[in-house]
Amino acid sequence: NALRRDLLAKVLRAKPYDPINGEPENKQVDVVIDCVGSGHTRKAASELTKPGGTIIHVGLQDSNEGLDTRRITLQEIAFIGTYCYTNKDFQEALDLLADGKISRKDWTEIRPLSQGASGFDDIHNGKAFPKIILEI
Repeated sequence: NALRRDLLAKVLRAKPYDPINGEPENKQVDVVIDCVGSGHTRKAASELTKPGGTIIHVGLQDSNEGLDTRRITLQEIAFIGTYCYTNKDFQEALDLLADGKISRKDWTEIRPLSQGASGFDDIHNGKAFPKIILEI
């Protein structure tokens, strides 16, 4: 999702890229954070992580193929799955808002409830902000 990648690049010191249509700036990195969780992003994470590095898996888009468990084992790459939020996560999110690094206009949009189903498609296809608030 181009909107999410652009926002991530602005907010964090990270180098997001599109594993379907792009090439990463670095071919081997110490840490990969997969926030999508698709077969494409798991494959990219498996290929990009240096021996002894770490893959942090957050996204749950699908459970299709992609993860190269043979390479992960032979190269002693750590794989960490994480999903729950901590108080520290909420504090960091509030700090990003308070510091003006992100704002509601960068992250959300409001739509009528009747557009809820199409909102999921729009988020998936990069036509909407990451979060949509539905009004009744």
